Amino acid sequence: MTVVAGKLGILLMSKPESPDLETVLGLCRAASISGDEVEIFLMADSVYRLKERDLAELAGHGAKVSYCSLNTLERELDPESPDLAGCDEGSQFDLALIVESCDRFLAFT
Repeated sequence: MTVVAGKLGILLMSKPESPDLETVLGLCRAASISGDEVEIFLMADSVYRLKERDLAELAGHGAKVSYCSLNTLERELDPESPDLAGCDEGSQFDLALIVESCDRFLAFT
């Protein structure tokens, strides 16, 4: 039996108090086991989560994490802060590239 790895794209827009990040972590763990690639894009209030250690765990499972730079500026988060290390600054164009390149796309709003 041949297993073909795919790509999962995830948009996270929910507020920090939402349990959505835990769900995303579970999806990343499962994708890591099955050999799937994962790209996550944070925007709106989810950019507040950039300071959380859970995002480092996502990268540990092989997920590529990027965020909307405009949304960080709107929320007065410094993109140069070491707290945001490991995540790539991006834009809506980057989100569009993720959507186009993935086999499945999930949005947590």
